[in-house]
Amino acid sequence: MNKGIKEVKKIYLNKDDPEFLGDELVKSYNKDEGKASVETCLLAKKYMYSLNMDNLSLLSKAVDEEYKSYIVQIVRDLENELKVVKPSEKIIIHNIAVSYVRILQLTTSFNSFLNNPDLLFGRDRYCSMIGRELDRAHKHYEDNMKLLIQLRARPINVKIGTLNNLFGTNQQLNVVQKDKIIPENQ
Repeated sequence: MNKGIKEVKKIYLNKDDPEFLGDELVKSYNKDEGKASVETCLLAKKYMYSLNMDNLSLLSKAVDEEYKSYIVQIVRDLENELKVVKPSEKIIIHNIAVSYVRILQLTTSFNSFLNNPDLLFGRDRYCSMIGRELDRAHKHYEDNMKLLIQLRARPINVKIGTLNNLFGTNQQLNVVQKDKIIPENQ
């Protein structure tokens, strides 16, 4: 293989790797002598998105403009409170924050609609739609909170001692009071 094909292969195979993007961004910036060309801006945007777990740039795009700084603050507060380091926990916290902001947006929309007496046409349909969306947002919030709690919980070790150890699938373990147990020697 000649050098050109190797270079194209390297670029194609690594085009989405954050380290490769960072190197290409530096090369492009140095080539443009500090001026921001379209290519440099696109590389910078792609590189920043690849670091999204830390800078929350994509997360802020999930909400309206007025909530962008609020959602970033919610995520940082939750991460500090729970001392989160694992990427899976960070993703769940991002989902929790988006769900919470969605609840706030829907509640605000619902209250402003109810406070406007001029809107009568389609009131029932709109209220039922907002109610369903609000229920869905609450369910997402609750499910993600439960998932985070389960993920952070320590595993439970259970040891069961029996007289004959015949446990299989779909069997039930019945617990009996100690005074009702018949001693083995009788």
